Amino acid sequence: GFLDGRGYIGVVLSNGSYIPRLKVVNRDDKILEEIRAFTGHGTVKPDGKAYTWTVSGVNVLTVLRQVQPFMRARRQHVDAILEFPTGDRGGDVLPQVVRRRHEIYELLQQLNK
Repeated sequence: GFLDGRGYIGVVLSNGSYIPRLKVVNRDDKILEEIRAFTGHGTVKPDGKAYTWTVSGVNVLTVLRQVQPFMRARRQHVDAILEFPTGDRGGDVLPQVVRRRHEIYELLQQLNK
């Protein structure tokens, strides 16, 4: 529902790092809090006249695995980001991992246009 219709599924580039991110904006913070409670991840914060539920990092993959069977419109987004290589916190990242993350980043940039 919300993620498929109004959500953002992508990867952001911050200080040279690729970070998976989900966002859903809605005027009803209670609905977003229910989504946060259901998934067990993310934060809900005021965003102008609305509220935004945001999930970042490896938690994005956990949430998307939960909702993947229900996704329709953004199924390509989900399938792409679930291939995102993880597991290098604080360590050096292999060039092929960086390359794959960049490919997924670019694919999601195109899908989110």
